[in-house]
Amino acid sequence: LESISREARIQLAIQALNLDQIHGLRNAARIYNVPKLSLKTRRDGTTSRRDTLPNKMKLTVSEEKAIKEYILKLDSRGFAPPLNAV
Repeated sequence: LESISREARIQLAIQALNLDQIHGLRNAARIYNVPKLSLKTRRDGTTSRRDTLPNKMKLTVSEEKAIKEYILKLDSRGFAPPLNAV
């Protein structure tokens, strides 16, 4: 199990717990070699840090794409985007 990433081991432990193959967080954490607290918080629904959006990210990817397309459309017509629109 050591060659499998920590995230994959956490997912396997959660799956085993949900299928009642292993009883107890402590046993699952020991068997899959993951921190008990990480396993508990992930099982309670917290997303992994890798999958969360950065705190400094103000726009979603689709919002950024829409603004970029708007600016490029204005540029193709020879206009600069107004400062308050960017």
